[in-house]
Amino acid sequence: MMQWLKFVVMGILFWLIATAFFRLLGPYVLLGLQETYFITFLLLLLSVILLLVAGISLFVRLRMYRDRGSATRFGFWLALSGLVMNGFIFMYRSYVFPAFTPEQHESYIICIIFGCALALWVPSLMDRLIRAPREPKITFQANVDPETHSASEAKPDIPPRDADILDEPKP
Repeated sequence: MMQWLKFVVMGILFWLIATAFFRLLGPYVLLGLQETYFITFLLLLLSVILLLVAGISLFVRLRMYRDRGSATRFGFWLALSGLVMNGFIFMYRSYVFPAFTPEQHESYIICIIFGCALALWVPSLMDRLIRAPREPKITFQANVDPETHSASEAKPDIPPRDADILDEPKP
């Protein structure tokens, strides 16, 4: 129950950091759509977003919540909180980013939309890549005496490891 709340808080923190980054460095890293290096800078920003989201998704999946699908749920709440908060940013963009030109506002919107798509796609990919550890298969065989129909002793039937086979028997 509290998992979604933690994911929403993490999404809002991620959004705050991204907004502060673009507020401080946006005029220097966002180019207009007609400029020659627009695609290069966009791909550079998206690769940084991809690495950040992948790292946080791995942290969520491997350290916070080890159950399958936890990174996907994180990505959903990250994208949802980011889209809701960016809706207000888009409405009041001239107040939040006063140093942006209209072309930089368009570049920001494009970068954020692709970033939210990455926030949905990358965590689900991390969930697919990480497999749950296999449980050792242990079965018990009971030595049943046919005359008394009672089990004398239950012995676990554990398959031998390669190291056990190669070791010499101890006297």
